[in-house]
Order: sequence, then C-alpha cells, then structure tokens
Amino acid sequence: MSKFAIKMIQDAGINVDELLKLLITNAGSEMSTYYHYNLLRSNLIGIEGEGLKEIVDIAKTEDRNHYEALSTRIYELGGELPDDLTTFYEN
Repeated sequence: MSKFAIKMIQDAGINVDELLKLLITNAGSEMSTYYHYNLLRSNLIGIEGEGLKEIVDIAKTEDRNHYEALSTRIYELGGELPDDLTTFYEN
C-alpha cells in the first residue's frame, strides 16, 4: 500500500518528504489537544461542569480520530512518528 500511496502523491506533484513533515506536525498538534481536553474533562467536576463534559468528550473524540487518521497516513507514506513525546510536540 505504501508504494502505491507514495506514487500517487508524487504523480500529483507533491513532495512526499514535505508532506510527511506537515502530517507529523499536525499529528503532534492533535495529540497535544487531545491531552489538554483530557485535563479539562478531568477538572469538570460537579453540577456546573456536567453540561460541558459532553462537549469536551465530543471534541476529544474528534481530535483522537484526527490523530489516528494522520498517524495511519504517515506510516502509509513511509514515515514514522517520533519516539520522544517532547520532540513530537516541538515540531
């Protein structure tokens, strides 16, 4: 699958290495946002926070789905995610 995906991208005139950099940067952003939504969700305690929990859960799910789609695409194009989370978030 990855050879086909890479060829398709190249045939469209897109630089695969540049695309991978952008996808990895975006995946880091999605993971970071998901993490922050987890923190926010954990702090919505009590009656006043109940209405916001559902909204945060929806946003959290969206960010997780985006991250999973991006990471799949990165590996399909022959790239990989950084091993170190600090490096991942700094990109």
